Amino acid sequence: MLITDLGAQRYHFWRFSSDSEVVVFDLRTGATHVLDEDSADLLVCLQEGAMPSSVLVEKMQLVFPETPQQELEEFVTNTLAEFEMLGLLDTTGWGA
Repeated sequence: MLITDLGAQRYHFWRFSSDSEVVVFDLRTGATHVLDEDSADLLVCLQEGAMPSSVLVEKMQLVFPETPQQELEEFVTNTLAEFEMLGLLDTTGWGA
């Protein structure tokens, strides 16, 4: 799956030290979302530009080196589908 370029300034993130959730404001749509920290980390990676989902898995392995690759692949796939459903990203083609 190739993820389209989200633009470096599309989102504002707020992390609260007493909570494991992150508030994300989408400047393009005006929508506010509450994500878990892991999902927010993935969204931050997506702001770097267009990339295949396999590269996202590699980036997440740097964040979570103890997590098995298969778990990270499932996490990335499921979270990208959730992001797309929420309107946080657009994809061009599934399956890279």
